[in-house]
Amino acid sequence: MKRQVHSSVRWRIVLIYFMLVFIAMTIVSVFLIDRIESYQMSSLRDNITNTVRGSNLLSFLESFDPLKDHSGEIQQALDDSWTSGFTQELSVVDQRLDIIASTNTSLLGKSAAELFDPDIIVSCLMTGENGESDGSAQGIPVKNLCYAVEGAEGVKGVVYVRADLSSINTFLSQARLIFVEATALALAVTVLLGFTLARSITVPINDVTDKVQIMSQGDFDIRVPVKSDDEIGQLAEMFNMLAGRLGATISEINNEKNKLGTILRYMADGLVAIDLSGSLLHANPAARTILGLDQEADLEGADYEDIMGHLDEKLSLDRIKEGCDSGGGQTVYRKGSETYVIRFDRFKDENGKDVGIILVIQDITERQKLEDMQTDFVANVSHELKTPLTNIKSYTETLLDGAMDDRDTAMSFLQIVDKEADRMNRLVKDLLQLSRLDHQQEPIFLREGNIVLLVNMVLMKVEMTAKQKGLTIRPLYDEEGDIRVNLDKDRMEQVVMNIITNAIKYTNEGGHIDVDIRQDKDQVRVSVQDDGIGIPPESLPRIFERFYRVDKARSRAMGGTGLGLAITKEIVDSHGGSLEAESKPGEGTKITIVLPVIIRRGVRDIE
Repeated sequence: MKRQVHSSVRWRIVLIYFMLVFIAMTIVSVFLIDRIESYQMSSLRDNITNTVRGSNLLSFLESFDPLKDHSGEIQQALDDSWTSGFTQELSVVDQRLDIIASTNTSLLGKSAAELFDPDIIVSCLMTGENGESDGSAQGIPVKNLCYAVEGAEGVKGVVYVRADLSSINTFLSQARLIFVEATALALAVTVLLGFTLARSITVPINDVTDKVQIMSQGDFDIRVPVKSDDEIGQLAEMFNMLAGRLGATISEINNEKNKLGTILRYMADGLVAIDLSGSLLHANPAARTILGLDQEADLEGADYEDIMGHLDEKLSLDRIKEGCDSGGGQTVYRKGSETYVIRFDRFKDENGKDVGIILVIQDITERQKLEDMQTDFVANVSHELKTPLTNIKSYTETLLDGAMDDRDTAMSFLQIVDKEADRMNRLVKDLLQLSRLDHQQEPIFLREGNIVLLVNMVLMKVEMTAKQKGLTIRPLYDEEGDIRVNLDKDRMEQVVMNIITNAIKYTNEGGHIDVDIRQDKDQVRVSVQDDGIGIPPESLPRIFERFYRVDKARSRAMGGTGLGLAITKEIVDSHGGSLEAESKPGEGTKITIVLPVIIRRGVRDIE
């Protein structure tokens, strides 16, 4: 197609030059041939007229009246003076249009009306003015000339001359042929020159076109050689400058596009772009994950209502557009346990015209949980402090109102006040420890120690408490074993103590508590399993949260603050370990401490 276009341009240039030369040569030829023909005819007419008038033929004929009566003398005069020297045919016609004398004796006595042009003869006889016409005689082109012969009573006859135009026509034909040959030669030269000129124009244009085609494939390093200082050379220079600037611009655009693509691909928030009709333009990987869409699927052109609009009435396209009309908006969307805030607004083109809508989907689940935890924390702290303070206030007011006079009553009330004060003290101490652990201000001194020996010591401390409740603690591990871990003795003892104490609290009288220690490759697992009341499945994931209680009334009655397991988790985390919980309501609970072990380098006492 490209070559056809270039050939068309080349042929167009040649055709234009061809037509210009052809039209010019045609006009010149017609003009010159016409002028030559006019000149030849004028010369012939003037020569004959001068010959007729200069020979005194007319005055000679005027002396005869009537002409027909002297036809013999007139014919004799023509034979003597005109037959040999005059090459044209000359005849004398009287008023009755009879040929009375002629250089062509075959015409004598015949009617001029039949052989000659009667119009010019009659006109000449009537007006006395010379006449002229073109005609033919026996197929030979002739020029007819008519001259009046004056008499005493007017025109009495005419001299009629027929001049053969064959030589002139032959000359004109030769002239026309010469002009045709000259025109053909000029046109041939024009075609050659036209092709040369057209090639000098189209070849650089072809070169530029080829380079443009290469450039359209992404190669902006291509350049066109500049071979002249004319317009073609300027075109090449401008193309090279354009290629350079376009290459720089495309490179910058690609860099920005890649940068934007990387940002969109790795941004944590989901981003969805649609046009004003609701057709999907783009959805980044985060948005696809949040919306449950295939990461590899081509979603361009998909309907927004099928992607997001059906999830919530507040996310319908009409509601989104209404929100955009007021300068953008946002809405909260909940999907199971996850919470998202969706912000949206229109985006515009370079002319400031609205062309689509951008929706940013931000996962605020953790933030919402944190806010909920903070709210719960404040509420729980307030509640935990309010109960003992209320009790202390009540008993103090009772004492002040006169109960102090009754020693037994006063001592009972004071013991309750002391108990509630101890409860607040424990709560404050637990809160302070949690705060220090959160801010890594709680000193943790890790030393190599035997976890088996540490568990043995804890079991000895809680043995009496368990017996008082009628519980049996059964060690399932080798009490003489030696499993080395890096630990802070006091903190880890607090962890094991808290877990076993909880098992004692929530196990009914006559129950059993099994304690086991097992080494699994590079980990040690310390598990405490009871056959107590157990924990419901919906509460199990939350038992390590602060102030969370499965049975709030029972836990508070047992003196718990609701912070023990939260502190336990923080301490285990600081040792590089983890906590696992398993439970079934009515069957008991199993808490497992998982700690990394170290290579044993010698036998040491944790003391």
